[in-house]
Amino acid sequence: WVNSKTIILIGNNFLETSMTDAQFFYDAKDAGAKIIAIDPSYSTTVSKCDQWISLRPGTDTALILALINQVFANKWYNEEYLRKNTTAPFLIRSDDKKLFKSGDKYLVMDKISGSFQPYDAPGIQPELDGEFSADGVKLQTVFAALRDHTKNNTPAWASKITEVPEKVIVDLAKQNATA
Repeated sequence: WVNSKTIILIGNNFLETSMTDAQFFYDAKDAGAKIIAIDPSYSTTVSKCDQWISLRPGTDTALILALINQVFANKWYNEEYLRKNTTAPFLIRSDDKKLFKSGDKYLVMDKISGSFQPYDAPGIQPELDGEFSADGVKLQTVFAALRDHTKNNTPAWASKITEVPEKVIVDLAKQNATA
C-alpha cells in the first residue's frame, strides 16, 4: 500500500472490517497515495478517503468495464509490462474459449520467429495484440479479446447504469491508469 499512488476500494468498508490492517491505509495516505472509495453507502472508510464515488448498488461491474474501455481507448497501458507479467499475450481458442496449449505449456505468438512458442521460452517476443489460426482454429490474444469485449462499454454507457457522471468515470480511469 505504501508505495501506491492510487488505491481504489470498491464496496469495502475496510476501516471497520479489517481494523488490524488499518495501519496500511494510513501509511499509504501519509505517503501521498490518493485513496478512492467506490461505494453506494457512506461509511467510516469513505469518510477517510480522498474521493467518494457513489454509484447505484450492484452496478460496479459496469463501472469497471468502462474503466477498462478507457484504458484501451487511450492506450493507457504499458505493452512491455503486459507482455512480461500478465496473460495478455496468451491465446484464446475460438472453438472452446480455452487458452491455447501444447502439453502443459500455454502458447503465445512469437514476433521474432512468427511461430507459436511456450509463453516462458527464452528469447521470445510475444505478440500482445492479434488474431491467428492453428489447425483451422481461430486464436486471439487475451489482450485483443478483452479490448473487443469492452469496446461498447463506454463511460456514457456506464454513466446511465451507475449514475456516476461520465467525466468522473473518465477521470477515475485516467487517475488509476496513469498514476
